[in-house]
Amino acid sequence: MKRIAIIITLLAGLWLGATPAGAQPGKGIYHIVTTVCEDASRGVTVNYHCDKADSYVVYTRDGDTTFSEAKKVVPVSERWSSKGIENTAKTSTFYTQKRYVCYATLEGLQPDTRYRYKIVSGEAESEVRTFRTAGQKGSWNFVAFTDFQHRENPVTLPLIEMMKEMAGAPDLMLCSGDMVDVAGNEYEWTYLLDNDTFKDFVYASSPGDHAYWACDKVNGGYPQYDRPYTFNRLFHFPQNGAATSLNSSYYFYYNNVLFVALDMNNSDEAAGPRFDEEVRWFETTLNRLQGTYQYLVVFEHKSIFGSEIVDSAVARNLRPQWFPVFQKYKVDLVLSGHDHIYSRTYALDGDKVADDPSKGTFYLDMGSSGDKRRPLDPSLTGSPRHAKVMNLKETGQSCACNIDVDDTRMKVTVYDQDRHVVDGFTIPAKRQLHPALPEGTTLPVQGLAIEAPKPAALDPFLTFIEEELAPAHFNLLILRVDWNYAYETHPELRDPDPLSREDVKRLVDACRRNGIRLVPQINLLGHQSWATQTHALLREYPQFDETPSIKTENYGPWPNADSLYCKSYCPLHPEVHDVVFAVVDEVCDAFEAEAFHAGMDEVFYIGMDECPRCKGHDRSELFAGEVTLIRDHLAEKGRQLMIWGDRLLDGRTTGLGEWEASCNDTWRAIDMIPRDVFICDWHYERADLTPVYFATKGLSVASCGYRNTALCLQQINDMARFRAQTTPETTGRLQGYIHTIWSGNEFFLRRYDALKSGQPDARGERRGGGDDARALRAVIQAFSGKSVYLEKTAIPAQSRP
Repeated sequence: MKRIAIIITLLAGLWLGATPAGAQPGKGIYHIVTTVCEDASRGVTVNYHCDKADSYVVYTRDGDTTFSEAKKVVPVSERWSSKGIENTAKTSTFYTQKRYVCYATLEGLQPDTRYRYKIVSGEAESEVRTFRTAGQKGSWNFVAFTDFQHRENPVTLPLIEMMKEMAGAPDLMLCSGDMVDVAGNEYEWTYLLDNDTFKDFVYASSPGDHAYWACDKVNGGYPQYDRPYTFNRLFHFPQNGAATSLNSSYYFYYNNVLFVALDMNNSDEAAGPRFDEEVRWFETTLNRLQGTYQYLVVFEHKSIFGSEIVDSAVARNLRPQWFPVFQKYKVDLVLSGHDHIYSRTYALDGDKVADDPSKGTFYLDMGSSGDKRRPLDPSLTGSPRHAKVMNLKETGQSCACNIDVDDTRMKVTVYDQDRHVVDGFTIPAKRQLHPALPEGTTLPVQGLAIEAPKPAALDPFLTFIEEELAPAHFNLLILRVDWNYAYETHPELRDPDPLSREDVKRLVDACRRNGIRLVPQINLLGHQSWATQTHALLREYPQFDETPSIKTENYGPWPNADSLYCKSYCPLHPEVHDVVFAVVDEVCDAFEAEAFHAGMDEVFYIGMDECPRCKGHDRSELFAGEVTLIRDHLAEKGRQLMIWGDRLLDGRTTGLGEWEASCNDTWRAIDMIPRDVFICDWHYERADLTPVYFATKGLSVASCGYRNTALCLQQINDMARFRAQTTPETTGRLQGYIHTIWSGNEFFLRRYDALKSGQPDARGERRGGGDDARALRAVIQAFSGKSVYLEKTAIPAQSRP
């Protein structure tokens, strides 16, 4: 009988996962788990407990089997034992064994690379473990489990081993909580973690309610911690979560998926400050990370569309709190457990089943990955929301998921412990990748055009240059100065409180320090008024007005009768250029500029019959003459002229209309102006292919976008493609991309900073102003070498001139 008992014990060890020597408390190094970092392609964290204080981790690439090229990482460690609620016998808890809780973060790793590591403590060494970083291109997969509640049950470890085989040795494992039955009982963690099953996974988990359990029943109840106490001593996850649930709420990137872990336990208190804070953190984080992921997967313990009998507080508290948030941020998949009943919804869009699955959110309660199962809740039978429910108590089965991911869909396959596929569904991609630049590509011009700051807003703008533009490799900054400078030649043209020479010097120094070419702009020819406001030049020199009979004060609500809004100066007035060139020279000297932007867009009033000098002149010749005159003046001091390109495009033939192109016959000037004029080709509604047109005309050109993120990225990508596919002569003229901002400098920066922090400015959002901040954030990501993910429907159709 004794021999039979020994054989049974050995077989059980093989079936459940052999516990390696020296892996139990008191034996040196134990509870080893590899967990995700925020960017799983660049780092992991090695978690373990150790009896001594002198431990460290050595790691190297997997091929270096002798660790000859290994690096050493000394962990963060804490002397610890549980001093919370203990069971009456003071056994099977963390109370009995003091140890060092350690975590070592391995950073600066290469994407899509397998590494090996071991832990050293004195003379003791752990077994060698491996992991592979994220960073895979194309198709990849991960596995998901829930509710192991591992208490030496015969299901969990074989199920994990089966999923390794069925899923083809995936590198990432997710669990939606309740890894053990009682978190305070250490032997349960030892039985689960200290074997080969977790050896080669990178792991992520949300806590379950059992993570709050301190020990076994005492006096008829389960004593609770007020937080997932031992969970936080076993796993060090990214510390980027809500302050009230740090380490049990967090997010991380794995390839094209953003994973968000939530701590939805103690749901009876869902209306309290802790849960309010977690919702705020979720919204702030998703606002801030918009565009950085293709799929959004949330994993948490309690299913908001699972059994209401098992936990009615979920439906009462968590569903009203979280369901609108998941809908708002278009979560693709919510993974949960808790109920021990398998249930899966259709794609839900608001309170109804989505007509298109790509527009809804799937809620998957994975049931149980252990041996604890419940009968089906009658409330789920016939539910219009649910596509699949299973009575696990009746079937006697446990479940696990393999999730395949590529650029077009996530495919979820659910297996039972007997290797049968019991459910499967596909989640179409809501977002698609927009690589703004091919890998390793930079454009000759990567610029921003924005209003110059007022003196009071200069410091924030200098910080913006240093912290946003420079790191993203911007090399051109066009500042609309107009009359926001303390001109000495014509002080009557100054705005109130203009930039001083000293203010401009600080701008010049910041740009020079960061390799950014600084170009001032004054609007010339057109844009001498705006709706009911006449600007400084025509206000102080009304004799220069091309159309003095049109009074801006009588425009009334815009659009006015002729649908236009900006006056022009007369290009043939004999005194206008004495004034104009004086301020141009002065501002160029102050900005130490090698180029000047003259605007010259939206020139609607030119060659008008009421002007005694311009009447009867060819409008294209008038426009070309003014461009040439300004260009020649700048060239005398070695400066280049930049202008917007809309007046050089035929609005009728191309269908671009009178705003983005000319319907008053100035377009023929494209063949009359000097070839060294630089064209800023703006299009804000479609990705028109006009840059190639300008380049084939012999003009250097940059595309310009504004507040449609998809359009801006398409313009950048088009420019890179044009440069790669045209002749060498044309390629040299296709210079790059300049992003444009048309709101006030201070107002925009406030909105941009709010968006960056994840809390968009409400006033800007109501006015639609948040779009320009979002677009610039995407452009900054693109110039920084990062891809951007956008909703599929956001891409405007191209047109060809």
